[in-house]
This record gives sequence, C-alpha cells and structure tokens, in this order.
Amino acid sequence: MQVTRFERVKFLFYAGDQAGSLNWWLRLLSGLGAAWGVAFWLFPWLDFWLFPWLDWLFQDEAARQRRRPPPASPQG
Repeated sequence: MQVTRFERVKFLFYAGDQAGSLNWWLRLLSGLGAAWGVAFWLFPWLDFWLFPWLDWLFQDEAARQRRRPPPASPQG
C-alpha cells in the first residue's frame, strides 16, 4: 500500500485549534503580525501628536516645581 503525501503530515491538519496544531500556529503568527503592524503604524502618530503635548505638560509642571518653596529640613 502506498502512503500518500497527506498521510505523512496528517498530524498537522487535525480539526480544531488545540495548541500546536497548524490552525493554532497560523492564528498565532497572523495575530503577532497584525499586532506588529498596528504598533508600527500607531507609534509614529503617537510620537507626532502625543509627545509634544506631554513635553508641554511636564515643562509646565517643572515650572510649578521651581516656584514652590523648598521643603523644610528635618533638622529644624
């Protein structure tokens, strides 16, 4: 009896998405690829829009810190 090519790799194609199956690997890789793509699309926009605002916000906080009197020393 001749073994077909499918018989040799049949263990990869069982139904369901149990860990280690072909379906599981393909879902994992496509999910990681999608997350990577969204992150590298989103991060430049965050850098462009969010970080200048955060710089402005924290510079204002630093100016407020400079105007405050220093805390009293514990030695009295």
